[in-house]
Amino acid sequence: TVHPIVPLVALFFFVLTVGCLLAACLSDPGIIPRREVILATGAEKRLEEELGYNPLGEPAAAQLAPDTNVVRMSVPAELRGRGYRWCVTCKIVRPPRASHCPDCDNCVMRFDHHCPFVNNCVGQRNYLFFFGFTSSVCCLSLIVIPTLLWYLLAGLGFQQQRGKTAVGFDEVDQSGLLKGVLITLAVAGGCAGLLVCGLWIYHIFLICSGLTTKEHWRGRKVQSLPGMGDELTIFGRRGRRLFNPRAIVEAVTTEGGDLVLKGSGQTVMEV
Repeated sequence: TVHPIVPLVALFFFVLTVGCLLAACLSDPGIIPRREVILATGAEKRLEEELGYNPLGEPAAAQLAPDTNVVRMSVPAELRGRGYRWCVTCKIVRPPRASHCPDCDNCVMRFDHHCPFVNNCVGQRNYLFFFGFTSSVCCLSLIVIPTLLWYLLAGLGFQQQRGKTAVGFDEVDQSGLLKGVLITLAVAGGCAGLLVCGLWIYHIFLICSGLTTKEHWRGRKVQSLPGMGDELTIFGRRGRRLFNPRAIVEAVTTEGGDLVLKGSGQTVMEV
């Protein structure tokens, strides 16, 4: 017989896993709004207060002719020396540890990676939820997989309990299909559990070294372990959301009759 605490603990970690998965999937990873969104919503000053710099950059000293409708922007020399870079897609200045995600097509603060399992970027604002998801999956697998294996071994008659032979599958269910399904589930679950545990151990290493996944893949040198680097990813400041997805913005009509966000009519380039 199985102790009642086992299914209760499994249920707890299952609910925790689903909750962390939904939080990582639905929360904002730390998206820095594009130039058009900043201008249309008038969020320039608020972002400057939150980020500590102007994400729109500063106008370059040398501009093109006024009739070209092209504005040349540049990253201030002080910021460039500290690792701030210009995003040619979003047309903004992004912080050192931020990166542009090709899947989401947005710049993300302290970008870690784009996770297909949560269908979202993993960044500054949802990394804690992602780590909670992997941790709860590991705990769930450590409970469910051994219990399932024990059931299989007991059902196949390999377990003896105080001189009493366990009930075999033939006495429980005559269908050989049930055996195949349970064995397949056990093997698949075991392989998935090992992969998730490996992913969890890898992120423990990243947290201790103060690196993100992208920084590690790019060969950034690991600080001396336990690696109190720039900012431990799991304990770093989460920060507020930098944009309002429900903001009402003003649209303007172009010469071709298309509606675009206000402030997006000019072409912006970096120098």
